[in-house]
Amino acid sequence: MKRAQVSSGLRAGIVIGVAIGLLGFGAGATLASIPASAGTINACYSTTTGALRIIDYPSHHCTSGERFLRWNQTSAAGAVPLLALEGTACSAIGGQGTVYVDVTQGTGAVTMTCKTLLSVHSAVTLTTIDLSAGPTLTQECANAKTCQLLAPYGTTSAQVTITSVADFSYTCPGARTAPGTPDVTRTHYLGVCLGIAMTGDQAVVVTAP
Repeated sequence: MKRAQVSSGLRAGIVIGVAIGLLGFGAGATLASIPASAGTINACYSTTTGALRIIDYPSHHCTSGERFLRWNQTSAAGAVPLLALEGTACSAIGGQGTVYVDVTQGTGAVTMTCKTLLSVHSAVTLTTIDLSAGPTLTQECANAKTCQLLAPYGTTSAQVTITSVADFSYTCPGARTAPGTPDVTRTHYLGVCLGIAMTGDQAVVVTAP
């Protein structure tokens, strides 16, 4: 009777030991796969809370309320200049824009802003180019082919007015190409883009007729 109990206890101990060993092996294998063998890191980003969690892909996947993200794990070769961020895309609730970086000489103070760019690009010289995003934010260019206006992030709409002594065609963002409107004497031509949605950088393109 005692021998049977000892044998039963011995077998139970062996089974538990093997289970613990396998559990430890499994945990080690999971940790070893983050990052993946190729050096990539996989994660899930919650589209509602913004929470980020690292996963062992493809063993695990994101849920319906998450977005899958992947990036490479590389060591930095050196310091990256902040000015390298100039011109990259930036976004937040309500729209998209472009990163602009200002570094104050002497103090090294850095200012990074997300702004939207309204611009006119013309193949012909225009008499006037007027850009506006509200009553106080305006830009006027005379006898020019290009003109730009930087609008603060969150600006909802803008407009462009262009005039020229020569006929032209122009394309407003989100609209079809239209011809310039001549005055009675046909010595000046006018083009207007109203209510340009500033959900990102916008451009008006002007070409010869």
